[in-house]
Amino acid sequence: MDLRNCPRCGKVFTFFKHDVCRECLPDELADFNKVRSYLEQNPKATIFEVGRETGVERSVLYRFFRSGRLSGK
Repeated sequence: MDLRNCPRCGKVFTFFKHDVCRECLPDELADFNKVRSYLEQNPKATIFEVGRETGVERSVLYRFFRSGRLSGK
């Protein structure tokens, strides 16, 4: 059993497939889809622009890139 702290809320959860707890997963997926859609429309946007335009916190953006879920050009 792999216990981790949720990076969104800090709660301890059992890691299975997602990097966040079950309660934070809907917000995590919504943020990811929002960022992915923005980057499809604006592929040369900086991380600062993505954060400003989508409202997604920079720490969340960094996590998406570090985990490999998103990649920069």
